[in-house]
Amino acid sequence: MRQVTPYQIELIEKAQWLIPMDQKLTEVLINYLQQSMNNPNVHLYPWDSNNKTEKRVIVEIKSFIPSDKKVILKANYKIINLKNNISQIKLFETTVSNNNDIESMMQSMEKAYLKLLEDIKKTLINNK
Repeated sequence: MRQVTPYQIELIEKAQWLIPMDQKLTEVLINYLQQSMNNPNVHLYPWDSNNKTEKRVIVEIKSFIPSDKKVILKANYKIINLKNNISQIKLFETTVSNNNDIESMMQSMEKAYLKLLEDIKKTLINNK
């Protein structure tokens, strides 16, 4: 999909996801946190009860639809410290420009999502 006007979107025939977008974004989040934090103990909730989990991250994507000129990603995320039951909720918004072609839109969506993941990682690191 692409946003054509503030109130209209259109389906793009040539842009098809191989797996559902929410599943792919979750996999990318887990892999990113594992690699960037050098921590293989990042898992999809509900996790195995044998894991001693300290924090839980909940991400809610509010808007993530490209237009011909830019991608705007709006999201909220919540980090729950399971040791002391303290939560932190953050709002996130970023804009990445792109050209008027499908490949550029997809690259801009990836860049926008990676900015969100970097923000989540920084919040996790600062709240140790």
